[in-house]
Amino acid sequence: MTNETPFYKIWIDVSEPLPSVEVPAGHYGLGIFLRRNAEPIGYFRAKAVPGSIFTPRQLGEIVMDRGARDILRAALRTPQPAGPAERPSVTVAICTKDRAWSLEPCLKSLVPLQFPDQTGKPQFEILVVDNAPSDSSTRDLVDSQPAANYVVEPMPGLDFARNLAVRQASGRYIAFLDDDVTVDPAWLSGLLRALSENPGAACITGPVMPMELQTRAQVLFEERGGFGRGFGTARYTQHMIGNLTHPCNAGMFGAGCNMVFPREFLFRLGLFDESLDTGAPLPGGGDLDIFYRVLRADGALVYESSMAIYHRHRADYKGLRKQMWTWGLGYMAFTMKNYRCDPANRFKLRWAAIGSFLFFTKMLAACCMGRWKHEWTADLAAWELAGAIKGIAGEYDRSKKRTAAIRARYAC
Repeated sequence: MTNETPFYKIWIDVSEPLPSVEVPAGHYGLGIFLRRNAEPIGYFRAKAVPGSIFTPRQLGEIVMDRGARDILRAALRTPQPAGPAERPSVTVAICTKDRAWSLEPCLKSLVPLQFPDQTGKPQFEILVVDNAPSDSSTRDLVDSQPAANYVVEPMPGLDFARNLAVRQASGRYIAFLDDDVTVDPAWLSGLLRALSENPGAACITGPVMPMELQTRAQVLFEERGGFGRGFGTARYTQHMIGNLTHPCNAGMFGAGCNMVFPREFLFRLGLFDESLDTGAPLPGGGDLDIFYRVLRADGALVYESSMAIYHRHRADYKGLRKQMWTWGLGYMAFTMKNYRCDPANRFKLRWAAIGSFLFFTKMLAACCMGRWKHEWTADLAAWELAGAIKGIAGEYDRSKKRTAAIRARYAC
């Protein structure tokens, strides 16, 4: 693999005739995004030589080889229901900090869904939470949008911002998106479908696909699994037959950049834990924690395959190393926090932690010997393992002290 390994992205609607595709010069494969009747149903990557030309028949063979299960699953799914007689009120919250350049594409992807007709009435509220801003760039951007609201959370930390969003939102449901994502055109209809089919759900998540595959770091991240959880719609409860550590492996349920909750249920849970997702030195764990707490509170978590978004992965290798560090760190901080707070589930949490360390160690050893099943590097595996070690060695307790100091500073 070269240092720069871009994949050429194409969208294929399997309900229409397949096109011919040429892999542009400088690209080393295809990132194929499948749709059916305009709804996202699958995604995969296929390596190819620059300049390769795929006829419709050849492309069809690749699609059937790699995407047949997704196509069949979509074909067997019942048609999308008309939805509730009264559209549920939704607030889309985007927490951001000094990244107006990243926030702008996110807002632009939402506006067409917010105003789908000529009535002039927005279909949902957009709420931008500016977290400890250093300038007015985010406020200026939001002021230029047709129907977006703006609030400031002065205390630095993502979960401070998320909790302010919950308090300030007007919708019955609150959807959290990160500022480095764009939503698929079918995202809103996917959300409404999930709410219609699962009226009592306490959390809804959906697929997170790559916005671009232009650098080695972005491709490697997808090789590791990325944020992808597939396209099979699923419903999770507190118990899962055959999974001895459920629901401790909370990363399987989705990602924090695409999650929806009834606001009332979040208040019942006590909102997000502000000692997680604090930024450096603990920039993770908050989404894992809230997924786990939803299920432990007997709430149902639904993964809706058509509620898809696109995430801008870190483009540089240094940023990818940091990503893997935070994954290990955040997961173990979340695990240790709940080991203390949820004694009834300690057996499962202990084995989830042990299993994770065994996996990280196995992956590192396999990478060092060149035997890991995916294209991955030993230093990335080492960074994830090192983050996990720090996370289990008291990082949550240190974060609680830092968070208490932040609250005290801003209480004055």
